[in-house]
Amino acid sequence: EPVQNRVTLNNQSQYVVRIRNQSSVNQQRVEMTLQLPEGVSVVDFRGQTPGNYSFDESGRRLDIEPIQTLRSQEEYSYNLYLKHGLVSEGRLIATVRSANAPEPVSAVSYITTLAP
Repeated sequence: EPVQNRVTLNNQSQYVVRIRNQSSVNQQRVEMTLQLPEGVSVVDFRGQTPGNYSFDESGRRLDIEPIQTLRSQEEYSYNLYLKHGLVSEGRLIATVRSANAPEPVSAVSYITTLAP
């Protein structure tokens, strides 16, 4: 179910992004990508395991270092802190795929940045 959030211009918001393996088999090389809406930038990104992340050249796509093995029913959580620098409506999209299940699964959060 999509989440809707309203944030005031130049303020920060926090999102918790969870990846859970709901299948009965371990998933290998689980990759997650976050697509940020225009005018939103990452202030901080933290996970329960140390990992690296990188941006594409537009600065709007965040690629998280793959989880090598995500066991059945295991869950990883990440805290994402964003700064909102443009009055707009947009979508934060998380996309996950693994070597076992190459068809991506996505979740969407709708973000409205309001003028002060």
